[in-house]
Amino acid sequence: MNVFSNIKINTDINDFVKISQNEKQNKIKFGDIIFTGSSETPEEVGMSSVLTTKIDDDFYLNSFCFGLRLNDEYKNMLLPEFSKFLFRSKDIRKQIVGTASGVTRFNVSKKRMAKIKIPIPPLAEQQRIVNILDKFDVLINGEIAGQAHNDGLAFGLPAELKMRRQQYEYYRNKLLTFKNNG
Repeated sequence: MNVFSNIKINTDINDFVKISQNEKQNKIKFGDIIFTGSSETPEEVGMSSVLTTKIDDDFYLNSFCFGLRLNDEYKNMLLPEFSKFLFRSKDIRKQIVGTASGVTRFNVSKKRMAKIKIPIPPLAEQQRIVNILDKFDVLINGEIAGQAHNDGLAFGLPAELKMRRQQYEYYRNKLLTFKNNG
């Protein structure tokens, strides 16, 4: 649920699993993009969350998720803060949903997932997009760097919040739609 519900991994959770010494687990590192592997509906398969903070504790993938770690050649080309929005954008979600198959339970095909085309704008453009979308995130979800933000917007204004969420989704998808330049 941490991956499904959050665009960035919530490291403040306390629902830990004990790992035995002989058990091999994949550790999650800063910048890793984690995906849910299955869902009851194709639209909810392959939801992503990104580890956007550097942590001292060990976090591990569970059997319901799989991760993407950029190799050395690409890791400095994609900001983790940008990734949290990119992999939830309309165009990328459409590609991810297209990797799923199933009838009553839908599963991501990792082989097809590896063929997804990911736009990588210049770092300055990524940061500009992050700055805009983080502001919308504060307005919609009321968080500043993980801290609750109670400025009155989130209270008693459900219609306004709904409109802001739609506006956020519109701008997120516009900012994360790139022309193919060859």
